[in-house]
Amino acid sequence: MVRFIAQLSALRKQNRVFSRGTPAILQDNGNLPGILAYSMAYAGSTAIVVINTLDTDTLTARFAPGLPVGSVLIDEIADGAAVPDLVVAADGTVIKSLLLRSAYVWLAAAGS
Repeated sequence: MVRFIAQLSALRKQNRVFSRGTPAILQDNGNLPGILAYSMAYAGSTAIVVINTLDTDTLTARFAPGLPVGSVLIDEIADGAAVPDLVVAADGTVIKSLLLRSAYVWLAAAGS
């Protein structure tokens, strides 16, 4: 956990989208446990953060990051395991299986 927090801190220092960006909720479960997905946008950069607060794996989380079809989301941090980069599908969404109590951070590739 300490390593993960250190990675988050370093990422925040490296990219102003995390300290200056405007957040937008992409998916949530209100006050209940579940998936929280949000984007941060600043000066042409977009970051996507997804957190699974459930005590079980989630087979799929589908959310619309608000990026053009074909945009690539590059894996920056995955709590627990490396994950592949994501690509925005033809319907404008991204689908990802999530481990229990995990967090993921992606940055949109330049030009996305």
